[in-house]
Amino acid sequence: MMSYFNLKINSSAVRITYYSFLINTIFFLINLAVDAILMLKIIIAVIIGLMNVILLITAFFNTLINYKYYEENISTLLIIIINLTIGIIYLYI
Repeated sequence: MMSYFNLKINSSAVRITYYSFLINTIFFLINLAVDAILMLKIIIAVIIGLMNVILLITAFFNTLINYKYYEENISTLLIIIINLTIGIIYLYI
């Protein structure tokens, strides 16, 4: 999948989004098993959420600057938005 992204900023954003998704999913599964780490889950979710918002803003400006790579930039934006949505859902479950 990473060969799809020609711009380094997009491949980095998708890689960071992938790892934040993994971390969120691991904490979600741990929280399902043991409900005692609620505060840790919230802190990690807020940190990862802020990081994803910064990535979203950066990817948006990259879309405006590098409009020749429109499809790649939109794919990056969609991946980040989907990850933010999944993180919010994990936080409320």
